[in-house]
Amino acid sequence: MSDAGRAHAVADRILDALRAPTTVQGKELVTGASIGVVVGASDEGAGDLLRKADQAMYVAKAGGKDRQVAFEPAMHATALARLELEADLRRALDEATLDVHYQPVCELPAGRLARTEALARWRHPRRGLVPPAEFVPLAEEKGLIVPLGRWVLRRACHQTREWQRLHPGDPPLGVAVSLSAGQLRPGIVETVAEALGDSDLDARCLTLEITESLLMDESAESLGYLTELKALGVRLAIDDFGTGYSSLGRLRSLPIDELKIDRSFVADIALGTTSGPLVTAVTAMARALGLEVVAEGVETFEQLRFLLGRGCDAVQGYLVGRPVPASTMRRLLADPGSDLGVGGSLEVLDEPVPAGLDAKLADLLAGATAADGECEPLVQSLLVRLEQATPSESR
Repeated sequence: MSDAGRAHAVADRILDALRAPTTVQGKELVTGASIGVVVGASDEGAGDLLRKADQAMYVAKAGGKDRQVAFEPAMHATALARLELEADLRRALDEATLDVHYQPVCELPAGRLARTEALARWRHPRRGLVPPAEFVPLAEEKGLIVPLGRWVLRRACHQTREWQRLHPGDPPLGVAVSLSAGQLRPGIVETVAEALGDSDLDARCLTLEITESLLMDESAESLGYLTELKALGVRLAIDDFGTGYSSLGRLRSLPIDELKIDRSFVADIALGTTSGPLVTAVTAMARALGLEVVAEGVETFEQLRFLLGRGCDAVQGYLVGRPVPASTMRRLLADPGSDLGVGGSLEVLDEPVPAGLDAKLADLLAGATAADGECEPLVQSLLVRLEQATPSESR
């Protein structure tokens, strides 16, 4: 149609129709769509119109999905740039010109370097350093996340084993590697086993981090992959915890060892915010489930003091160390005076939890974890108890 207003009105009606709940096999499902709208000239062919609509649709998906976006000429240049970036990424993978940086994860309260997190980095020959937030989603979209993830895993395992030989410790240095939803597919168990075997790295030294969104996938296949990975002896962690909608039943059913509190909650730890009590509640919940807790994005001593007082097991962030190339990490490990950003033991920063708070939380959690439920209502209940126990802190 040639009328832009009518085209957008039709797209809105389609979106409204799709948003209506549908019952399938007794379960209510809600769907959505990303729609690209283009109003063409009379001399434009169907192929050109479809290409433009397709480009607008991908912009709609990137902008949050369940919406419509009209085509603009600039989208064509953006699409060409993405095609070029995809080709360059494929070439970088083939030629192994990507890099892995390592960020320290330090235990509390001693401040000991427990492990590093391996993070993919790409220095483009013309564009310079390409942000992971740009090339990792592209890899997932174009089916490149499997070879990218396999390469990072192998590189990280070999590098960590080399550091262990140079700097023996008890327990030995570990490494964490992210595992995306696209990697949780046939062959993943063999890929991990091969990386461990080729590098001679003890499986207990490898932590695989999965995103919280994977908890919503209740298929037996996903649980089977995680169970098989756990059987190898590796540790499993839920990354960016707190940004999804995890059920306690799902948490209990997965063979996980650790929760990583999302950096957005840590960033807001300060008087006058609600993130402090929320972090306390999540930490208490994790303890009740027998899980370790790592806080991401720790950048200030105020945040560190708070996390110490709440029983957090480890921290990661710019305060204790930025992601660095392997060569820089090698120098830090070889320097006896290096503290990776934190001077000596962190015990002096300890800030005890208010008296009686642990007992109240334990009492509440004992009943809450016995039955399935959404984490959000549980945390809200915890916040009520926290406000009663620490009224000055929760305001």
